[in-house]
Amino acid sequence: MRSINRAVVNPLFLLPIFLPPVPLVWAGVIDLDDARGGLLLAAGLVFFVGVIVVTGVGNVPLNNALDGFTSSSTAARAAFELAALALVV
Repeated sequence: MRSINRAVVNPLFLLPIFLPPVPLVWAGVIDLDDARGGLLLAAGLVFFVGVIVVTGVGNVPLNNALDGFTSSSTAARAAFELAALALVV
């Protein structure tokens, strides 16, 4: 898990995550007078919130907390599951 956390913070991974909502929102704004434009704008915003915000607010802190554990793997997993459950509830 630690090696994955360090490996994914690079432009080749981050660009495909952050780039897709930009053309969706842009196309939606350009074509806003049509129903299709509203759908494109909504898709871009849903993608942004559902992928980028959830990842930044939920998953990244959980991964960082998991990376910081120095105790046994059983204790780390139990604490991680508790923190993940708190995010869902």
